[in-house]
Amino acid sequence: MHKQIIALLVAISTSISASVFPSTVSNDPPLPRGDITVSLANTVEGCPEPNAAAAYLCHYESGTELYAKNADAPLPMASTTKLMTALIVSELLPFNKVVTVDRRSVGIEGSSIYLYDGEKITVEALMYGLLLESANDAATALAIECAGSIEDFCVLMNRKSKELGLKSTNFTNPHGLDDDEHYTTARELSKIAAAALYDPQIAKIVASRSYKAPVMDKSTYRYMTNHNRLLSTYDGAVGMKTGFTKRTGRCLVSAASRNGMTLIAVTLNATDDWNAHRNMLDFGFSNYRVIKLIKPLDFDFPVDCIGGDAPTAELYSADSISVFIDQNFDTEKIKFEVRVNRPIFAPVEKDKIMGDVLVLYEKNQVASSTLRAKYNIEQRKDNRSFTEKIKDFFKELIS
Repeated sequence: MHKQIIALLVAISTSISASVFPSTVSNDPPLPRGDITVSLANTVEGCPEPNAAAAYLCHYESGTELYAKNADAPLPMASTTKLMTALIVSELLPFNKVVTVDRRSVGIEGSSIYLYDGEKITVEALMYGLLLESANDAATALAIECAGSIEDFCVLMNRKSKELGLKSTNFTNPHGLDDDEHYTTARELSKIAAAALYDPQIAKIVASRSYKAPVMDKSTYRYMTNHNRLLSTYDGAVGMKTGFTKRTGRCLVSAASRNGMTLIAVTLNATDDWNAHRNMLDFGFSNYRVIKLIKPLDFDFPVDCIGGDAPTAELYSADSISVFIDQNFDTEKIKFEVRVNRPIFAPVEKDKIMGDVLVLYEKNQVASSTLRAKYNIEQRKDNRSFTEKIKDFFKELIS
């Protein structure tokens, strides 16, 4: 079907019909441009229900919900909190910065990389400790380095929550230890995870199985291991974050990528989270897919150019557009329409925006890609009289 869609694009690009010309570029509000994914998927039933207080499965690139169980109930989330901590740190601190460990970061209960007072350690090493070993002392050290105190760092965390549009999430610490006012929902935790996955530094860390960090004050190393079992047992797993306290139960955020599609799964207080995530992710990959409709430079469109040293201006698509669909989706309902300003006069500058190619679904525009000039076209030099130029202009225009 992908080849059929590309064939359709080629067919459009090689035919000039009354439905395309003459036309002008749409004056409608601009749609998202760049590398975008549009969801046209229908809901598919049948996802295996996880034994969890709450669960959520979504498509990362479009944010489309694929499964939800009690997904909007505020619940504690244990160390999955650290995804938000990592987001704040990545925004504020360079990874090569050397931090001097504050005594307030030493001896924090729970998971630890055993920092000591006055130790010098890079932000990068602390981030690996945060996300691989789930170290609460690393979380505290990073929070203090960013904001000066836990309280002020939580202000940043909650501010970021609002930026992400979260309404049922609140942070009182950077590590996830129990607190009545520390909570999120499965749905909102997936949004935090998506933001973290979008950050290339965080994405690299959560996908790492291990890390060796030198201890600067000593001739030794810290060896850190990722506790996410899915990295070694699930095809396409790209990591994320585990969490557990006796009060919260087992919490897990996972992500996996296959065939150009990434899914994010969340469970809170699950009894068998590893298998629950395998089942949820398998359901998603079995019932949904992504098709690349337009790739940059993949759409060539020749347009007559008046007064140029070349008879036509070659246009190309500037953006990448994909659609996220269910396996039963009828791709024949996807259509394309080209809109180009006419007539085109020389000179034409390379990469100048000349029009759009629109993606339509059931006659509704769902996305668009700009069309730009592929080459420079210089103005043609000639010795014709003004009258001859006017005559030739109208001949070219009519033809």
